[in-house]
Amino acid sequence: MRLTVFGANGKVGRLVVNKLIQKNYQIIAVVNNHSNFIPKNNLITLVNLNNEADLKQSIESSDAVISVVSSWKKNNRYSLSHTMKLLIPILSKNPSKKLISLTGSDARDINDNFNIINFFFHPILNLIAKDVLTDSENHLKILHQTNINWTVLRSPTMKNSSLMKVFYLSIKKRPPIWHRVSRINVATAIIELLDNQEFNQKAPFIF
Repeated sequence: MRLTVFGANGKVGRLVVNKLIQKNYQIIAVVNNHSNFIPKNNLITLVNLNNEADLKQSIESSDAVISVVSSWKKNNRYSLSHTMKLLIPILSKNPSKKLISLTGSDARDINDNFNIINFFFHPILNLIAKDVLTDSENHLKILHQTNINWTVLRSPTMKNSSLMKVFYLSIKKRPPIWHRVSRINVATAIIELLDNQEFNQKAPFIF
């Protein structure tokens, strides 16, 4: 199986790539800068995000796409929406290809239910990180308008951990604002979602 991974040189991206290597997947790693991504072996092919022709080929030749790009860098505030706009025209021609995307748990989806804490906290976060939150929610809206096979994993604030712990996914329950989850668990969940049809065209939370 061949997978295209956007944001492969990020904190979560590297964990995803390492886990895929252990499973002997072929990986097309899409990165902004080759210098901060060191291929582990010949299972990895590097593609630069700015090379449009190679980028298109990397998506068309893969069986599924994983996007773990981040909007938190100041020069990259709209990266989630931008990535979707690159991917969707290509994936729409082959909607059976799975797309897994990652965003924060504070991003609202059209099917969400809200408790009182989230109802009051969301406007505060919108003041603190408006561009990031807008990008996260816009990329969900874009995906809902397509016919492709997608799942967006929504994660609370992540922490470093060398151990994987028991985790679960939920559509109906939202993590409390103080909840933390390890990047190892997030990377593991992303890979497991590749074969999971329960959350097709949905945005589950990870706990």
